[in-house]
Amino acid sequence: MIFSFRFTLLVCVVVYFWGMQELLAEEQGDEAIGGKPALVVGTFDSRAVATAYMRSDKFNAAMNELKRNHKEAKAAGDEERTAQLEKKGSEIQHLGHQQVFSNAPIPNVLKEIEDQLDDVAKQAGVDVLISKWRIAYEGPNAKYVDVTDILVMLFDPDDETLDVIEQVKAIDPLPGEQLKSHDH
Repeated sequence: MIFSFRFTLLVCVVVYFWGMQELLAEEQGDEAIGGKPALVVGTFDSRAVATAYMRSDKFNAAMNELKRNHKEAKAAGDEERTAQLEKKGSEIQHLGHQQVFSNAPIPNVLKEIEDQLDDVAKQAGVDVLISKWRIAYEGPNAKYVDVTDILVMLFDPDDETLDVIEQVKAIDPLPGEQLKSHDH
């Protein structure tokens, strides 16, 4: 009898505290204790970051090397190597169009700055970095911080590039299917 009373009391206490936690969570939304969001998400316009990368000295150096290798292969009469390099150039161009004019993911671009992403997150006070085009749902208590400009600056853009980026950000991304018809 005493055992069942203690057990019943224990169950009541657990249910009470569990219920209080649920009630508190409903009142605070998804926020942690202290009124701060449980998770702060850093978002970025992947098109702007891709534009900064594709106009950067690092990207241009890689493209110049590709062109030099293509020229050498062609001059040597190496048709197989020439075709491989032409295919690679075409793939890079297609991917760039998808990333800048549509909203294709940019893992190749983020790889170039991956060692700086932790610093970006700390500077912006965020826990997660994600393209704004990849958010499927936003809860009413979600906290977002736009880190696009911080990421763009990692590629040391000139004023002309910054102007191009503002133009890209001002327009909606094109559907990927629409870009396929423009690729050569």
